[in-house]
Amino acid sequence: MDPIKTNLAEVVAGNHRITIPMYQRKYEWEKDKITAFWNDLYKLTDDADAKTLHYMGTMVRQDDVAGNNGLSQFMVIDGQQRITTTTLLMHAVREFLKETKFDPNDAEVEQLLNARVLKYQGLEHADRLHIRDLLKGSYFSIRNDKVKKFIPTEFDRDSFFGLIYEAKPLKRYRHYKHANEFRKRIFEATAGLNTHAERAVFVHKLFDALIRMNLVYIVLNPLDKPQQIFESINYRGKPLSVTDLIRNHVLRVADETVRENVFNQIWKPIQRELQRDEDNDSPELFDGFFRAFIAMKDSVASDAEMFEAFKRLYPRIEGETEAQLLERLNPICKFASVYRMLASPSESEKDTELGRALYHFSRLNFMTPMSVLMRFHRSNGPHPEPEQMIAALAVLESYYVRRAILNKPVKRMAELFSQICKDYDAAEAGGARVPDADFADWLFERIKHHASHDFQALGHIGDEVLKKSVTEEVYVNSRTVTKYILVEREIIASKDSTKDIVGCEIEHVLPQNYDEHWMHDIKVWNPDQDGKQQPEDTLLALADFRVHHFGNLTLVSPGGNKKLGNKKFSFKKAEKTFGYDNSNYKTTREEFKPLMAWAFTQIDARSELMFRFIAQRFAYKPAWNLKLKVK
Repeated sequence: MDPIKTNLAEVVAGNHRITIPMYQRKYEWEKDKITAFWNDLYKLTDDADAKTLHYMGTMVRQDDVAGNNGLSQFMVIDGQQRITTTTLLMHAVREFLKETKFDPNDAEVEQLLNARVLKYQGLEHADRLHIRDLLKGSYFSIRNDKVKKFIPTEFDRDSFFGLIYEAKPLKRYRHYKHANEFRKRIFEATAGLNTHAERAVFVHKLFDALIRMNLVYIVLNPLDKPQQIFESINYRGKPLSVTDLIRNHVLRVADETVRENVFNQIWKPIQRELQRDEDNDSPELFDGFFRAFIAMKDSVASDAEMFEAFKRLYPRIEGETEAQLLERLNPICKFASVYRMLASPSESEKDTELGRALYHFSRLNFMTPMSVLMRFHRSNGPHPEPEQMIAALAVLESYYVRRAILNKPVKRMAELFSQICKDYDAAEAGGARVPDADFADWLFERIKHHASHDFQALGHIGDEVLKKSVTEEVYVNSRTVTKYILVEREIIASKDSTKDIVGCEIEHVLPQNYDEHWMHDIKVWNPDQDGKQQPEDTLLALADFRVHHFGNLTLVSPGGNKKLGNKKFSFKKAEKTFGYDNSNYKTTREEFKPLMAWAFTQIDARSELMFRFIAQRFAYKPAWNLKLKVK
C-alpha cells in the first residue's frame, strides 16, 4: 500500500475515471454531514492564508492503469461518500452559474479567467480548478465529454446519472436533495454580490478551499484484495451492517468473473424487495428477513451471530459453476419476496383479505414467527390459499396477546418458532406433509407441544389470573398490546376494517396526574357505602390502583393526549376537536357521551367489559375468531 498526499480539487480535476465497486453501500450521507462539509469549506473561503488547511482523512483506492480501452481509472475502496459529495458540490456551482446567467465573456471576468493565478481585490488563490472547465463539464466527463468520469455503485446510478449527466433529476433521491442544499447555500453566500466578476471571485475561493481540503490516498497493490480491505476498514470505522456483510459474502462466494451476474440476479431482487423506497434502505426489513431466514434454515442467531450463521449456510464451494451457484442462492430471493409481503404488505396487497389480516397483525410488531409463516407460504407455491394463513395469524395473535397480558417473557419465543420450522421440515421429509387445510390447527398443536408451560394460564378463559391482569396492569406490561386491543375493538365496533387508525393515541380518562379539580370530582363521585366522603388518602390509593386499568383507557385522535391532558372530565367530553363526545372513534364516542361522571365503579364495569371482549376476541384456540373480522 502506497500513500499519496492530495486534495479534493485534484480528485475532481484528475483525468481518470472513478468507479465504486458493487459491494459498497449506496450514497447515504445525511443532511447533517452535508452541512458540516459546507461549513468546513466555507470557513476556508474566509481565510486567504494558503497555509490554512483542512484534513479530510484517508481514502483508499486500487488503480487500473489500463482500464477499458486504455482508460486510466481507479476503484474507490474507502472514500465514496466524500467524493460523491464533492461532485454534487461542483454540480451545484455549475447550476448556480447557469441560473445567474454567468457571462465568461464579460470583460472583467475574462481578465480574471485568463490568469492561471487569480488576483483580485488583493487576494491570491491557486487556480487548479477553473470556471471555464466547470462550465464545459470537464470535471464530470473525460475524453471530450464522451466518457462519464464518476461511476457510482449500481443502486445509485439512475439518480446520479439523471442529475449530473442527463438533466433529469430524480427529486426524491438524496443526490438531488444534497446538490440543491449546496445550491441554496451558495445563493445565500453570494446574496450581496451583484457582478459576474464578484461571483467569479467567490467561485474561485470555493475552488481554492477544495485545494486546501487535504487527504491521503492509500493506493492498493494489484494483488491486494479490495473487498476484504473494505470490510476491514469499515469494521474499524463505521461498522458494516449485517446486511452489508451478507451482501458482500454473497458476492464473495462467486468467482470474480460471475460476480456481476450474481449481483444482478440475486442481490438486486433482494434489495428491491426489502427497501421501502428507492432512495432509502429499510434496515428493519433487511435484518428481520435474514433473522427469520436463518432461524428457518438453521437456528436462532443474535444480531452479532447472524453473519457467521449465514456464512455456514452458504460457504464458497470450489469448482461450482455459475448455474449451480445461482440455483443455490435463488431461494434467498424467493423467501425475501415472501417476507416482504408478510411483514410489510403493499397498498395493493392490503386490498386483499390476506393483506388486510397481515396489515392488522403487523401492528403487534410480532416478527418472531415470520420464519414459520415464510416456510408455510413458500412450500405452498407463490399464491397459496389465504384462509389457512389468516387462521394461523389468529393463532399467533391470540398466543402473543395472552402472553403479553400475563406479562410472560418472550426471550425464548424465537427458539420456539425455529423448532416448529424443523418440525415442518421433518414432516415433509418423512412424507407426512402438513395439509394446507390443517396448517393453523397443526401450528396451534406445535406451539402447545413446545410451550406447554404457557398453556395452564393461557388456556383457561375464565382464569382469575388472566382477568386480574386485564383489569390491572396491561398498559404497564405492554403498551403495544394495549393499543392493539383497543384498536381491534374499535374496528369491530365500527364494522370498518379499512378505518384509518394510524397515529391514534391511548388516553387515560382519569389522568395519571390529577389536579385539585379532579380531586374534587373524585371525592364527590366515590362516597363510601354510607354515602359519606372517604378520606383523601384512601381515594388517592383507589385512583392510583385503577389509573392504568383497561377500563380507564380509550382512544383519541393524534394530538388528543396533549390537548386533553389533565383537564376535567367535563372538558374532556365536550372539547370540540378531540373530546369524547365528538370522537372519531365509535367506542369512545358511544361509551362516554351518556356519562356525566367517571367514578371508580364505572372504571371497574368497563374493565369487566374489556375482559369479556378479550376473552372472545383472543380466544384460546381462535380458529373461529375469523368470523369476528370485518369483511
